[in-house]
Amino acid sequence: NTAITSFNISKETLSSGITVPEDNAIKTIGVGAFANCKYLKTFAVPAGITSISAEMFMDCSVLETVYLHNNIKNIGSYAFAQCTSLVLEVLPTKLERIEESAFAYCHSITTITLPTTLEYIGSNAFNGCVSLKNLSGFQYLVKYKKIALGESIFDNCHNQLYYYKDYLVYLKEDGDNETFYIVGAVLVKPFHNNSKYAG
Repeated sequence: NTAITSFNISKETLSSGITVPEDNAIKTIGVGAFANCKYLKTFAVPAGITSISAEMFMDCSVLETVYLHNNIKNIGSYAFAQCTSLVLEVLPTKLERIEESAFAYCHSITTITLPTTLEYIGSNAFNGCVSLKNLSGFQYLVKYKKIALGESIFDNCHNQLYYYKDYLVYLKEDGDNETFYIVGAVLVKPFHNNSKYAG
């Protein structure tokens, strides 16, 4: 069998452990296969998978760690939406697309490094990531790659990452003086519909 279409995980199942082949045997994991798995904490994506399906881990509220290998090229819509415990800092180095709401409301993500291979970030991709304040690679993608962008990608994130008119502004905290200073600003007109920060 080269596909996983659904996987219902109980607390009892996790106490004895689960195993998904990490070699190239699994080629496809279906839409919503692990959605709402309330006891899933860690998952390593098999080497044969090059696309994270839509809603694959949606609403896995205790999921903390997902090991994404570097051959993954697409992260589907709502793939990790509302994974409120997920901590994920570095995305796959060959990633090309992050679809709509892929990481929406992932409250525990504080840092994201976007790879230079990205070609598209969908609307609301990181909307509601209230702890997200460190963003690397985005300025390069906008300036040099002319990346295609949806709307409201970083709405409702940490207050160190906010919108002013047509700019996404980065702030850094000076811990000694308890003040913030601007470290960068990117002109991103598609994001301008955030009324909270629009000037």
